[in-house]
Amino acid sequence: KRNLRALRNKLSPERGKSPEFIAGIFPRGCVSIIAGQQGSGKSLLIQKLCMDLSIGGEILDGVTNYAPQKRIVFFVGELPKTTMDDRARLCGWTHEDENFIMYSRLDAAQNEIALDLSDLDGVENITYIVEDERPDLVVFDTMMSFSTDDESDMKAMQKLFTRLLRIADKFKVAVVLCHHIRKRKSVERACRLHLDDIVGSGIITRNAALAIGCESFKTQDGEDMVIVSSLKSWYAPLREFSFIIKRDENTNILRGIEIDLDPKLPARNKKEQIENAIFLNRKPGDVFTVAGIIAVTGAAKTHVRNVIAELIMEKKIKAEGKGRDTVYSIMEK
Repeated sequence: KRNLRALRNKLSPERGKSPEFIAGIFPRGCVSIIAGQQGSGKSLLIQKLCMDLSIGGEILDGVTNYAPQKRIVFFVGELPKTTMDDRARLCGWTHEDENFIMYSRLDAAQNEIALDLSDLDGVENITYIVEDERPDLVVFDTMMSFSTDDESDMKAMQKLFTRLLRIADKFKVAVVLCHHIRKRKSVERACRLHLDDIVGSGIITRNAALAIGCESFKTQDGEDMVIVSSLKSWYAPLREFSFIIKRDENTNILRGIEIDLDPKLPARNKKEQIENAIFLNRKPGDVFTVAGIIAVTGAAKTHVRNVIAELIMEKKIKAEGKGRDTVYSIMEK
């Protein structure tokens, strides 16, 4: 019989320690996901992050104040390599050439070399590249560009992630997968992105140590703002930030991304929007009315009254008066 007792482990809290976080974000030895709508700018963001990391220092204009220089292997799946070159030229981004290495799926296909995580030869080639290059960070853009499996197939995705986790653990690298979210209904777009919005089997998010979401919103000026948030983390979650894709006013040519470290974030849902309207910029004792909250949020009267009733039950606000003359105030904590 196989010696199954060789797999036994016991807790040793005195030996426990957190992993190193590459770029201050991605845990070494784990698999992470960055997911967003098509065209949300997640590929732009990850390219800029990797180029910054190849030099070291400030990452993404202060998302991480300082990170030591690291080596990156970037597997390019959906884009031609020339598009990556053009982005860097147009945006004026700099990098350290020896620390930013790209492998293109299109180049591999032309040379009849497998780079497929669903295929044993492809896994062997990817493993050899990681062993040979010895990177700190490995990026697949996108995950499904390097897989022929059905992303909704639980067994197939478990097999794929087992292979990635072996690579991450064996070579002590941080693996990052760019992935997509499902097409959301119009009513869902008013709510913030959720872990369940990520396309495919739940195995994908279950195996990820970190899942980051990129979601597009319109700013008050009509610009497309992309909010970057932590959807799941085994460790400290990423602090939310946002960015705007900058283009030339006359030619619409790409000019880079502008990052806001302290954005005004929209509410995750209507209830949160109503609660924000009640509590933000108010102190204990300040009064408000149902009509005032409706005017700010555009929510239905019944919805506003239901939220207010819950807050009264939780003793966060109190009511004074009756009928149309009822006013509400925030209670002392």
